[in-house]
Amino acid sequence: MMKLVYGREQDVEDALGIYVRQRKRLGLRRMRRFARRQGVLEDLQDLERNAVEIKDGARRTLELKIARARRQIRSGKTVSLEQLRREDD
Repeated sequence: MMKLVYGREQDVEDALGIYVRQRKRLGLRRMRRFARRQGVLEDLQDLERNAVEIKDGARRTLELKIARARRQIRSGKTVSLEQLRREDD
């Protein structure tokens, strides 16, 4: 939470990374109360929205990769994960 209070660009990026990775372990209700007292509740809400966008984007990317692999398998073309990774680069 203090990363949002300091508000430097790197601090906000760090807070976002922590939130994305640790969301299920965080006491969100308590965190929101603390953010309100520190005057950064709006910043926390922005961070929460950004985290959802990141998660949704990662899910969509994974779904697209799976769909592509399934199409290749159905067409008789067996591919390894390494081949899929190289195609993405």
